Amino acid sequence: MRIRDIKLQLWLNNSEADRLERNARRCRMSKSAYIRNFINGFEPACAPPIEYHQVLKELRAIGRNINQIAHRANVTDDIRAEEYCKEYAELTAITDDLAKAFLPRKAR
Repeated sequence: MRIRDIKLQLWLNNSEADRLERNARRCRMSKSAYIRNFINGFEPACAPPIEYHQVLKELRAIGRNINQIAHRANVTDDIRAEEYCKEYAELTAITDDLAKAFLPRKAR
């Protein structure tokens, strides 16, 4: 059963239609999904480049290393809290910056 059963006809000029097609393609969305994002209060963002996923992979590896450091510290009672906190704060800041730069934001 189809959830969306209301068809909406929309009239655009050539430049508007081209812009809609181009923007939807950049976001890797259909034109319908692109428009529905606006209706639902979201500003569609361009899909992140391949480098974004590569950086996330590296950051996850850093996170795993931090967890290993924490585990080792717990086992040996050799806790270097300042070093661990510094690394964790840096990792968190980088991932937050990436999310702000590449992930969709709520429309204002």
